[in-house]
Amino acid sequence: MTRYTAVTFAPVQGFIQKSRKLRDLDGSSLILSFLAASICEHYHQSDSIVIPAKIDLTRGVPNQIIIKGEIPEADISALFNKAWTAIVKTCQRYIEDRLRNSPNSLNISFDWKNEWNNCCNHSWELFCASGADFNAAKAAMATRKQSRSWVGINWTGESSSLSGADAIAWNQMCSFNPTNSIPRTEIDDFYKKLSKALPDTIIDERERLSIPELIKRLITTEDVRQHLRRHHPDLPDIEHLKTFNQLNRLDRDDLDRPDESKASRWTGWFMGDGDRVGKYLDWVRATATSAGKDSDREINQFSEQMSEWSANLKNELPINNLAVRPEREGLQSNNLAVQLKKDGRIVYAGGDDFLGVLYRNAPDPDLQLSECFDNFWYKFPQIWEKHGHTEMTVSVGFVWAAPRIPQRDLLQHCRLAEKSAKSAGRNRLAIRILFNNGNYLEWCCPWWCLKDILGGYQDRDGGKNWTHFYNDIAALNSRCSIDSTNNEVAIAQKC
Repeated sequence: MTRYTAVTFAPVQGFIQKSRKLRDLDGSSLILSFLAASICEHYHQSDSIVIPAKIDLTRGVPNQIIIKGEIPEADISALFNKAWTAIVKTCQRYIEDRLRNSPNSLNISFDWKNEWNNCCNHSWELFCASGADFNAAKAAMATRKQSRSWVGINWTGESSSLSGADAIAWNQMCSFNPTNSIPRTEIDDFYKKLSKALPDTIIDERERLSIPELIKRLITTEDVRQHLRRHHPDLPDIEHLKTFNQLNRLDRDDLDRPDESKASRWTGWFMGDGDRVGKYLDWVRATATSAGKDSDREINQFSEQMSEWSANLKNELPINNLAVRPEREGLQSNNLAVQLKKDGRIVYAGGDDFLGVLYRNAPDPDLQLSECFDNFWYKFPQIWEKHGHTEMTVSVGFVWAAPRIPQRDLLQHCRLAEKSAKSAGRNRLAIRILFNNGNYLEWCCPWWCLKDILGGYQDRDGGKNWTHFYNDIAALNSRCSIDSTNNEVAIAQKC
């Protein structure tokens, strides 16, 4: 009988969460997809990949891989380590070359090779398990992940200003003796030189980044992408990101700027995935087998449809307005092209998992919460069903966040909001309004009644003042006139 091999790696959520800027989130997504694609592309050549299906994108490749056949872990580990090492070494060489060729740092020396090597060898843990069939391989993977073999690296000096989990990267970090005082002036000087040496001002001189954080930031630049492609043509390509100019305001606001007016806008963050996808896959396999079809092919087709859906999700974001711009450089002003401006960005979409943000930049008016629902969330059930598997539902956590909340906190609240949607019964949207002091309001609602409740409500004056409704319910509760444990009031209000 044909055996199957399940592959994944960790940490994934932790790697994404240790990000402060949207650029860092995009970099995390690109790296995770690149690492998964480095395994998939090799075994797609023999047509032995069941999940994920082969598509013409390296962005959004899921990190859960099922291969037909029993593959030695050493073979998969070699592919994975080769891809990650290529990224790390490319970024290291790129930084060193840029600094050595910069007029401000011609005589700079480096004593940090060991730390970059540690990053190559101890950043990830690969899990590989085989089974007699598809489900047995998944079960063996779940068991394998319970036995961890993690190696932690002790670092010296101060932690980075973003995650706080790793040491600040600077050119003499391996020669630093922790018994001496921290060389703040040398670190300050290094980041001044680094911010000037790198293109597109992707690093502010006041930032203090670790090596993994530098890698996330650099992998989003076209220069590093070209270096990686030139020196490692056998590895998957990395998507070229062209739309970071619209994110400059959000990225600048992450730093402590004195001008508070630059960070006065609310943003909406959302995270979601399909409900009970594992059980749905079991149903697909059972249905295909009973019909005499190739179950592996049916699951591969499902993976392909989900991958195409996630790749097109960015096109479903709400449109702000039409921006007019010159079609090409050198044309007269009457030769203009129309460009659609979207109120948001999909940070990551891989299969049924996705993460995104809704925002609007100046000089356009502030994005309102009501616009998010009118232009996106009321339509999302129909957007979800475009992949064709209407039997599978989706749960999403949506966080409407006040300005200047740290991005790592936003991601954590997104994850908790998604968990609330799952625990409340699935097939729901959990809405969490997050304030600067950490307090929040949360409400879960099934998709099918979301529009009726938010769009159809009227108070006793014919308006939409929800305070009236709240006060009436509070007054009835105080008189013990209603049982707040059932939903009769909500049903009666809807009717």
